Amino acid sequence: MSTISSRNSVLGVVTEVTQNLLRAPQAATDYVPLQDDFAIEPNFDQIENLEIKSSIGMAASIQGGENPTASLSFYLKGSGVEGTEPQWGDIAESFFGTQTIEGTQRSTAAASTASLIKVTGAASLVGQGYGMLIKDPVNGFRVRVVHSVATDDITPSFNLPNAPGTAVGLGRPVYWTPANSLHKSLSLWWYGGNGGAVQAVSGALINDFSFSLTANEAVNATASFEALAFFFDPIFISPTQTFIDFTNDDGTFAAAVASKWYKDPHELAEAVTTGMNAASVGETHSCTYVDATGRYLITSTGAVLSLLWNTGVNAANSVGTKLGFLVAADDTGAAPATGYTSDNAQSYAAPHTPSFDPSQSIIAKNQEVMIGNQTDFACFNPSEVSVTLSNGVRKIEDICSESGRSAAIINSREAEITVTALLTQYDAKQMARFRKGDAIRFQTTMGAKLGGNWLPGSVVYSYAPQSKITSIMITNDDGLVSLEMTLQPFVSDTGTPEFYLGQL
Repeated sequence: MSTISSRNSVLGVVTEVTQNLLRAPQAATDYVPLQDDFAIEPNFDQIENLEIKSSIGMAASIQGGENPTASLSFYLKGSGVEGTEPQWGDIAESFFGTQTIEGTQRSTAAASTASLIKVTGAASLVGQGYGMLIKDPVNGFRVRVVHSVATDDITPSFNLPNAPGTAVGLGRPVYWTPANSLHKSLSLWWYGGNGGAVQAVSGALINDFSFSLTANEAVNATASFEALAFFFDPIFISPTQTFIDFTNDDGTFAAAVASKWYKDPHELAEAVTTGMNAASVGETHSCTYVDATGRYLITSTGAVLSLLWNTGVNAANSVGTKLGFLVAADDTGAAPATGYTSDNAQSYAAPHTPSFDPSQSIIAKNQEVMIGNQTDFACFNPSEVSVTLSNGVRKIEDICSESGRSAAIINSREAEITVTALLTQYDAKQMARFRKGDAIRFQTTMGAKLGGNWLPGSVVYSYAPQSKITSIMITNDDGLVSLEMTLQPFVSDTGTPEFYLGQL
């Protein structure tokens, strides 16, 4: 028995070109570091069988549509390179719907103030949610998010302590904006032990995306997925790998298998068996996947069986290599009952050596949390902040689809922010905002600092331009008075989104 080490496992995350068409990793950067809680569940609907079988017991349930799910955790950290998306960028783009990568660093123009940043040519290129790493050499680096733009005047999320000078760089953000449609689906690949086994799902959309900051702990994020199809040790047969030429007692034949992703190696064996028996009906042929060895065995009931990998008319489009056969020569001379076993076992290793982001995880200390309005805010000094973002995933039921579901869409979203902090004497502003139902802003800035300044490429920010406090509570925190409140970001009257996430 060959066991599989989970510590050697690798996770691939790939944006699909066509929803629910499984797509393999394309490059060494299509991978995300695994954490122990990663899981894929290959669920099927179980339909109750109402037939009564001369017994008070239940009849066997009926296999319904596929409903696979997946979940993972990852450190919410920068890529280490300004203007380059982090490895979890495909996850964020799939959840939010829109990704923007700024290719040019913009700079401040003359006459900027603490509350209004002037940027040449901003109006057509910069919108709400655009992060700014204001690299002020005099007053220190600051992170602010664009709240609104009028011509070349940017209103920041919160005022700066001092007006920035002229020609101060604003960094190159990568940021994600909530969209109302056309969210990209993902293929997720788990390479168990990086060679032991493969699990994959296609058509995955994210229904929950959350992250939390707990003082002195790593900033961690989680995502859960609803997918359309599940695969175990899948094998892809391309349009140029679909034939098997063979000779038996009745002559020479060409069998064909469909070009597609096969859900597991047994499904491919069934397709080869069906193809050979359809091509030559006088004998019974069998292709079997041997689980103990990872190889294929092809046999027949006749007196002659030759597999024409090299000399067959379809040799250039042979399925032999995918089955593990060496196709430089035909397989001949064996008794059909003994058949031919493929030369190579199937490989279940990742197609690349993953290249992970070099940046360190962010520890929730010396970071920044701002709550309030543009002029009245302060770092709230919380001990914990949690952001929970949710999408409603609607699967499209389809009688003609193989799985009974042909697609999935995002048809709703919501957000919730919880903040826990010690209550200080005389501070009543949060209670007043709750009582009046005031709309307030929320921003987190997380990342590394060098010489007291934010380090470009390491900073991750989030911004809710408008939210309301929906609940507030005074509690006991190990002998100290604590305030716990919940904020609900909302869409503005003009339809601008409720939450942004980005890297600087």
